[in-house]
Amino acid sequence: MATTYNADNYGVPMPSCPFVGVVLRRDFLFTVAVALVINDVIQCCKIPGAGAPLILDNFYIDCADLDTGAGACQLSVGDGGSPARFVAAQNTVGANAGKLTAQGNGVNASLPVQYAINENFVIKCTVAPSTGATAVVIKGFIEYHLVGQPSPIPLSA
Repeated sequence: MATTYNADNYGVPMPSCPFVGVVLRRDFLFTVAVALVINDVIQCCKIPGAGAPLILDNFYIDCADLDTGAGACQLSVGDGGSPARFVAAQNTVGANAGKLTAQGNGVNASLPVQYAINENFVIKCTVAPSTGATAVVIKGFIEYHLVGQPSPIPLSA
C-alpha cells in the first residue's frame, strides 16, 4: 500500500527574503525507515506559491542505494500536481546510489517553473525496489526566487 512520507525537516519554514530576484535555497533530508514500495511519495518540502508566487529554478538530490537486491527501483521527481514533472522513472538513481539534478537527468518540463498555488516538491517511487533498503538517507535542496520586479539595493555612503 502506497504511503506519503514527509522529509525529516518538512515542517521547517522556507527561507525568505524581502527582495525579489534573490536566489534562495531550501534543503531537505529524509531518513528511509521503512523500505519504499511502488507509488510511495516523499514530500521533501513545501513550495509556498499562494500570496507570494515563487519560481523554482533548480534542484539537487543525493540518493542512497534504495535497492539492495537486483536494482529495480525507479524514482520520479516533481510536485504534488505532477510527481514526474521534472524527472520521470529514473532507473539508475534509487537502484544505485547517485545524484539527481535538473540538468543531468532528463528534465521533462523546463525549469524554471512558476508556482501561484501552494504545492510540495516530491520524490515518487515509480518502481519498487526488489529488496528495499532502510536506515539510508535521501537529501538535497531546491533553489527558487520570488516573483516580481527586482528591488534596488541601496548603496551605503
